[in-house]
Amino acid sequence: MVLFKPNVEKMEAKRDVKGLTKALKHHDTSIRARSALALERLGWKPKDDAERLNYLIAKNDWNELAKLAEPTVKPLIKAYRSERDNSVRRGIVSALGKRGDAKGQEFLVKVLGKDPDSQVRCEAATGLAEIGDARAIGPLIKALKEHPDGRVSDAAKWALAKIGEPALVSMFLYLFKGKDSSDDFKRHRVARAFGGQGGEKATRLLIQALKDKETNRSTRVYMADALGEIGGEKATEALIQALTDEDVFVRNMAAIGLGKIADPRAVDPLIHALKDVSTAYGWKGWKVRDAATLALSQIGDQAVEPLIQALKNEDWLVQYGAARALGEIGDTRAIEPLTIIKGQYSRLSQNYVYLAAKSSLKLIETKKGSKSK
Repeated sequence: MVLFKPNVEKMEAKRDVKGLTKALKHHDTSIRARSALALERLGWKPKDDAERLNYLIAKNDWNELAKLAEPTVKPLIKAYRSERDNSVRRGIVSALGKRGDAKGQEFLVKVLGKDPDSQVRCEAATGLAEIGDARAIGPLIKALKEHPDGRVSDAAKWALAKIGEPALVSMFLYLFKGKDSSDDFKRHRVARAFGGQGGEKATRLLIQALKDKETNRSTRVYMADALGEIGGEKATEALIQALTDEDVFVRNMAAIGLGKIADPRAVDPLIHALKDVSTAYGWKGWKVRDAATLALSQIGDQAVEPLIQALKNEDWLVQYGAARALGEIGDTRAIEPLTIIKGQYSRLSQNYVYLAAKSSLKLIETKKGSKSK
């Protein structure tokens, strides 16, 4: 960048267009911005792409910068290399990502690995995601390994998720089978990325990891969470099976996932889960039952009749969960059976089933009244 210190106001007063054009390349971002505004007021227009590039950088207009013709990739890279200001370098990198060409991608890979500012590296990851070329997968995985900065790692994971299933598979294999497999937070993020992206191979890998009893608990919980995000027949089957897993935390997340998917095939297994009695973690056994209750209410209409039948179950835990779920669904078909079971426990006014039935009847009446308005 040019090192002279121009007086922008004086040049504008003298209509010194040549001097102001030169000032667009000054190292001081405020001088560049003021020069651009002065030129606009003088009615100046760039005569070629080189002047337009300097003008747009001075204005921080990265969207327009990205639209410049193909020959400006090299000047953009040159401008990046000579730029001191982190925010401007970030903007230039953003423009390169929006352009989506091969030369820009090659340079973004270098920026991702070498720029001293973490936000500029994040922008490089975003740009690689915008381009969406599978050749960026390797450098993005490398960024996960090499950058301790959480923002860069997060940006790389987001970029890999946006590129799609091939990138997610690579990320999965790295985080779950590589040296960083002990990092629970990273595993959680990639599992959620899988969940958001879906795909047959992603689903298969998640199910495999969920069923592997040698995998630690937190990883298996994350797998169940991601399968709930993906949904579909295979995910539903795997989560139904996980409802009987030996680990209470996995069972809990399986129930939560089935609620998200809301597949009617899960109704009977979830009703069975209402009597989950984990003694290993004390109160955490209730978490599974609560998750199953919520899942049944999320399935909605198709769970009503099975839940009404579940009110006749001999196990009070099943009755309790079924009564609560029916209240959340709010279907008037449940009024009579809930009234009956409430009457059966009327002498035990503090009984859980009685209280659940009473609360659910009130909830159904409230929902019924709001619908009629």
